[in-house]
Order: sequence, then structure tokens, then C-alpha cells
Amino acid sequence: MTGLLDGPRGVRVVAVLPTAGDSYLLGWGRAAVEGGIGLLAVPVGAANLLDLVSELADETANRARVGVSGVLSGEDVSRAVAAGAAFVLIPVCDPDLVKAARGRGLVVVCGAASPTEIVRARTHDADLVAVFPASALGGPAFFRDVAPVLATVPLGAWGGVDVESAPAYFEAGATAVVVDRGLFPAHEEPEAAEVIRRRAAALIEVCADCAAS
Repeated sequence: MTGLLDGPRGVRVVAVLPTAGDSYLLGWGRAAVEGGIGLLAVPVGAANLLDLVSELADETANRARVGVSGVLSGEDVSRAVAAGAAFVLIPVCDPDLVKAARGRGLVVVCGAASPTEIVRARTHDADLVAVFPASALGGPAFFRDVAPVLATVPLGAWGGVDVESAPAYFEAGATAVVVDRGLFPAHEEPEAAEVIRRRAAALIEVCADCAAS
């Protein structure tokens, strides 16, 4: 099911909405998709998670897939399923949770913090293994060392990845990035939607070029 994580231009960029600002997250998510984001994740702690995921999925059905980030329990998996999520982001290497999510029909991005955890997550059928937290584990340098050795494992970067650093992960061998910083403004503002659209379009363009090089 890894192909379900392919975004526009074949590049895998997951944008994670911020945890605050429930009242305007729908508009921000819509703007990100309009800018070219094909994979959008809503934090599991969002107050109106079910409505937000459902509405975003309905509005962007032909352009993006909507998932849930920060999943840590079976209850979180159930909430993601109830909301109609297509995928989940699990920040820890938990084989039982991966199995539970896949058993409910979800595509699974599983976090891992070492080569041992990377292999373990993949062995237990994670669709994509994401080094987490990538920025704290060496950033792109980690991927330059690990990606060639674990070439058969689809490897992503998640945790402290922003719009400026994301392209470097592709250059270093990552097959996907989870952007959790820098795409969305710190606060709601009149120009927020246009700012998000421009940032998203630039991010996809640069990442696609780096992934293809």
C-alpha cells in the first residue's frame, strides 16, 4: 500500500497541521492542498478531529489524502478510522500498533530512531518508516550514512523537518518527508491562506527536483 503515499509529481511530502487553531485549520488545510500538498495530516489531539478529517477528506478527495498524526494507542487508531483517515503517523516503533492500524485498513508511517528500529518497523509491515525525530538524530547526515545500507527500506524523515530543510533530506536519500514546521503561520492572519499556498507550491517544486536528482 506504499503507493497510496505518493503525492503530486510523485514526491512524498506529508504536511502536518498545527495542534492549535481548530477554528481555522480547515481553511489552512484547504490552502495547503491548493498549493500542491497531496498528503495532509491532522494531529490526533485536535479538538474536532473527526469533523476536521472528514471535511478535509470530502473537500480534497480528488487532490489529497488526509491522515492523522501522533497516533499512540488503539483508541487513536479507532478515532482515525472513524474520521475516515487514509493513513496514520505513529512516532514510535510499536509493532502491535502497526498491526492494529494495518488491520483496520490504514496506511502506516511508523517512526524509528535507530537502524535496529528501522528494520524492526519494516519487518512488521510499516508501509513507510520515518526516522523520528530526524532533526535531533543528525538531520540529512543520518540519511547519507543509513539510506545506502538500508536501501530496501522506504525511509522518510519526520520531526523538526521544515520547508527549508525538507529538500536536503531527499538529496540525502530519503524517499519521503513529514513537514511539521514552517509551512503554516504561527497565528491566523488575513493573508494566511495565500502564504500557505505559496509556501506549499515552492516546497513541492523544490522537493520534486531534489527527489528526481
